[in-house]
Amino acid sequence: MRVGQDIAVRFPGLYLVHHNIPGMTVDWHDRAHEHLLFIPLQGEITILLRSGSLVGGPGKMLYLPPKTSLNFLANKTLGERLVCLIDDTRWRALTSFQSDPTVSPVQQL
Repeated sequence: MRVGQDIAVRFPGLYLVHHNIPGMTVDWHDRAHEHLLFIPLQGEITILLRSGSLVGGPGKMLYLPPKTSLNFLANKTLGERLVCLIDDTRWRALTSFQSDPTVSPVQQL
């Protein structure tokens, strides 16, 4: 996959994006109804929140619940990541997991 290219796939209640954009930034915005999972494949990302920040690189997953105001920053040299947006209705049908924004390990296959 070439740098600067996105691949996106939509399913009912789920939107997956493969970003390959080093140095990507997104200004402050609110997510109303989706749970967000950021899974960095290369490079480090920083999610700025009103209450602090989350930082993660390969081997980590960053989770953000709905109604989270955030600002996104990616490493300038490497920036490949998966982003999963899961509709809250779909999320509640699959799991009872509810959490504050968090960083957790990801098991690589």
